[in-house]
This record gives sequence, C-alpha cells and structure tokens, in this order.
Amino acid sequence: MGDNDWPEDIHFANGLWVCANDYGQIYTSADLAIWTLRYDAPLPWILTSIDYQNGRWVVVGGANGEGDTKGFEGGNIVTSTDGINWIDQVPVEKSAFVGEVAYRLSPIAYGGGQWIGATSGYGGFFRSVDGLNWSHNSAFLIDALPKVQNEAEYQIGIWIVPLQDGTILMSTL
Repeated sequence: MGDNDWPEDIHFANGLWVCANDYGQIYTSADLAIWTLRYDAPLPWILTSIDYQNGRWVVVGGANGEGDTKGFEGGNIVTSTDGINWIDQVPVEKSAFVGEVAYRLSPIAYGGGQWIGATSGYGGFFRSVDGLNWSHNSAFLIDALPKVQNEAEYQIGIWIVPLQDGTILMSTL
C-alpha cells in the first residue's frame, strides 16, 4: 500500500489479509509485507468495513462527499469469493436511507445466518442473507438515531451495535 492509503478496515480469513481504504481501494496480502491492489472504485468512495463468511468477502462503504459521484449517494457493496476478483453489487441508494446524513454502509457483520450493515449516518440498518441482495431491516429502524460507531458484533444470538452517544443497541432480529 502507498504512504497515503489510510486503511479503514482489515480482515483475515481463508489465508488472506484484505484491507480497504478511504480511497475506495481493496488490497490483499498473504504475509502482511507485500500488498497487491485488487480493486479501485470507479467513483469517489470510501470503503469502510470488511467481513468474510461462507466463502464470500463483503466490503461496504459509500460516497465520500468529494468529486463527481455521478449522482450516486448511497451505500456501495463489493464482493469476492476469492479475495482477488471483486464485483460491484447493486448499491443501496440514498433514497433507502432514513434521515438526511446516511451516505454509506458501515459497519458490516455476519451472524445468525445473515449480514447486517449499519449506515454511517442516522436511522438505517440493512440486512442480507447472501451478502449480495440487501433490504432495509425494520428491527433497527429508528428515526434520528445517533451515528453508529464503526463496529457491529453478533454473539450468543444477539446483535450488538454501539452508537456515538454511548447507547448500545441490542436485537435478536
């Protein structure tokens, strides 16, 4: 990775390190010494969260608010089955978000047979059973929700999502 590539998230699975950054790029490494650029976003995106489950890498993020987004202001999803070849999935459009400041998905986590992705802004959680197709998750749908921290966790059958105001959301979905 270059000197100015600020990693947003890094994850190890299946013998491979995958790192996403705030320039919309995905790098991989087998040894943490040599990194190879595998994906470079076609729009000014920030890639903020990575997870791997059931043979699929999922990386999420969204518009960074700079440059020409070609009218897109929503959450982007990039997937791979091998960590080398990446595919842009149908993005979560801004219109699907609740509130005015939700422009990207972050964090992402897997548990209980599903993925969840929270918005970086207010009031939205999305879920997917395959990492490819996402829908609004009404279990966490709360208007004017404080910003989600860049973390979500699934343990003992409970989703745990910390908010920036110190609140911790919990749900069994």
